[in-house]
Amino acid sequence: MKKILIGALLTLSAISAQAQLKPFVSFDYADEEKRSSGKKNAAVNMTIGVKAPNKWEYSIKAGYADPATPGTSSSSLNTQNVELKVKKSFETGMGFYPYVSVRVGQKFNDQTTIAKNTKHYAVDVGLKVPLGMGFAVDVGSRYRNAFNEDQVPAFDSVRHHAMLLYDFNENHTVGLRYARSNGAVDESKNSVRANYTYNF
Repeated sequence: MKKILIGALLTLSAISAQAQLKPFVSFDYADEEKRSSGKKNAAVNMTIGVKAPNKWEYSIKAGYADPATPGTSSSSLNTQNVELKVKKSFETGMGFYPYVSVRVGQKFNDQTTIAKNTKHYAVDVGLKVPLGMGFAVDVGSRYRNAFNEDQVPAFDSVRHHAMLLYDFNENHTVGLRYARSNGAVDESKNSVRANYTYNF
């Protein structure tokens, strides 16, 4: 996974230099809870991307999730994921910015199940509303499923989120998001995520 991230960073840096794009890097930490079992999960992600003209955005995300209880040894259910995303935001002239994004990725885990590796896709739609004084609200929904929709365990889910964002300046942004997912048993979760983004 390190090779993927390093390769992506070098590629995006080269593209940015040629096309005058604006690169960014983002880190997030999330606490998740499966509603069916009450089991909790900690997840960390790193995203590297570029913002292009006309409000296009291209990025790659890599992450790691550990369902082990803090202070104990890691569980055999650890998962890793890699995801590519293309996002388009729209100018409305009315003080808010709708967006849509498409993602494809793969989730790897140590479980001895049929769905040891899950190739998946996702579609997001949302709305970002600036509030002034550096604050903004982002609300939206995501549909995600495996390309093999008959896999076991099932992977489909619909997630709704609300996120508060704050720009310290043009380079530094932080965010706090609450999300609720519904769908397959293992994918029905509540989560809180803290995010930091640096824009170059």
